[in-house]
Amino acid sequence: MKRKIVFLLVVSFTFLFTACGSNVPKINSLIQELSEGKEITQEQIDKLFADYEELSDADKEKIENYEIIEKYKGVNINKVKELQNAIDSVTDDTTLRDFMAIKNNYEAMNENEKGLVDVSDIQNKLESLEDVDLDNVESLENSIAEINDTTTFSNIVELKEKYDNLTQNEKKLVEVSALESRFVLTDLEKAALEAAKNVKSCMKSESSFKVKRIRVKNDLDKMNFYWVLIEYSGDNSFGVSLDSTSCFGISPEFEDPFFPLAQLTGIEDYLNGITSYGEYVKCEKEEVEIDTEKIQYYLKE
Repeated sequence: MKRKIVFLLVVSFTFLFTACGSNVPKINSLIQELSEGKEITQEQIDKLFADYEELSDADKEKIENYEIIEKYKGVNINKVKELQNAIDSVTDDTTLRDFMAIKNNYEAMNENEKGLVDVSDIQNKLESLEDVDLDNVESLENSIAEINDTTTFSNIVELKEKYDNLTQNEKKLVEVSALESRFVLTDLEKAALEAAKNVKSCMKSESSFKVKRIRVKNDLDKMNFYWVLIEYSGDNSFGVSLDSTSCFGISPEFEDPFFPLAQLTGIEDYLNGITSYGEYVKCEKEEVEIDTEKIQYYLKE
């Protein structure tokens, strides 16, 4: 009987030692705290996984809600906290550069780290920065902001081509109204373009046609015409290369009412006629110089 009691005492002490020495309660307690939203340090995370690995298979089965600590596997908690602070600090004054830094840092995280970061409030903003090169965007924006009356139309076309080459998300970030407005034709330019189109159609080789200078007077209030004086070069109907000047009356509807008949009765006489030029000279309205690069651009369309 005495030996039996000693054996029971040894077993009891062994059980108590094992129970007290186990990290199961401590791990379960930390898991409970994590489930309730308690913050955790990197040191605690590392210790948590180290303690778990030291458990026996039997004790590991006693861990409750292990999937919670699995979310922290491979996590740099300091990096997570830093990014979350940046997200929580977003205001209306947060720059695109700041948003791009947040996006890049988030995308550099592993899946567990991403799962611990709440990006819901800025999700749309982050998605709008997909396929965006901010250097390209800012460079184009700066160039557009510098557009002024001295900017050549060839430079305008170059900027438009750069804009067209942007991704869809990049285009949404660029204010292009100042650029687009330069492509709008004024009434005087519409009249000039109509005259240039008509002359071009008379060339034996339309590809040889080039506008060298073009001036317009608005005589709508007196004669109901825009008078267009155009200097050009190109191959005529006989295949002869020439430099010439012609003058036309263009209606308020931006048509030359005499051109269709001239095509039937003698286009050369019409191109070389002086009637419209006489009206151009008599007109006292301001002579407006038209951007030949802009006219040439629309002639190619």
